[in-house]
Amino acid sequence: MTINPEILSDIRLFDLLDSDDRQLLARVIESLELKPGELLFEKGDPGDCLYVVESGRIELSIMNFAGERIV
Repeated sequence: MTINPEILSDIRLFDLLDSDDRQLLARVIESLELKPGELLFEKGDPGDCLYVVESGRIELSIMNFAGERIV
């Protein structure tokens, strides 16, 4: 599913893109909807993509050496 290119105009990372470039980028972006508590990625996954949160919140956490979860 394609996203609305205007969403990209609100993101500073894409400030220098003109309208045509935003439309081209929007065509290759995959939209993903997560349920609360659903895992997006985990330690060790390849860093081959960029996530943009359109709405909601993402919580990042990792386990330390003592087995405690750090948020």
